[in-house]
Amino acid sequence: MFESRWLKQGKKTQVTNTVKAIADSIPGEGLEFLKNASDYIQKIYPTTASNFGSLNIKFPDKRLRSADELLNSTREDLPGKNLISGCIEIATIFRALCIAKRIPTIFVETISEEWKDDKKALFPIQGHIFVDVYVDKHWYTINPANSNWHKSYKNYSLGQRKYIVLAKGLDSDDLGFYTMDIFYAWLAKECNKPALVKK
Repeated sequence: MFESRWLKQGKKTQVTNTVKAIADSIPGEGLEFLKNASDYIQKIYPTTASNFGSLNIKFPDKRLRSADELLNSTREDLPGKNLISGCIEIATIFRALCIAKRIPTIFVETISEEWKDDKKALFPIQGHIFVDVYVDKHWYTINPANSNWHKSYKNYSLGQRKYIVLAKGLDSDDLGFYTMDIFYAWLAKECNKPALVKK
């Protein structure tokens, strides 16, 4: 069955003891679990403006760490928070928590239509990671990085900004995007923007 493929663990979305324990601690089933999992990640995610302004924090490459590493990335100077940099890592954690609960989940790499069509636009890249999840015999598209988490299936948008799907998989590694530089090189060819690649 198609849905069972999306229960597979990726290299970055392994169901480790830490992932399973946290997934088991999150209440609810189906859509309720998904909302609670999103809320859990929001609680441990330190927003840049409020938590990083006075701290000298250098993040590792956004595509290097696994869900387990991210869930174990606490810091004494950020009590109750984890060292999570944004949507790539949030979606990695979210997918691992979902498959720990046997919810088929797809890691969806997207780029905004506006950014893709504007040949002069480079950095910051207007990309986002959504997830597609299968619960109660229906597929839903979710933005786990925001409280506006629940969307109709294949509605990849944030506000008025619409996003195009670049690739779907188990996680960044499954897509072949092992590092941000590899992703930039791929995106430069895909969107005909050679200036994205560092010289």
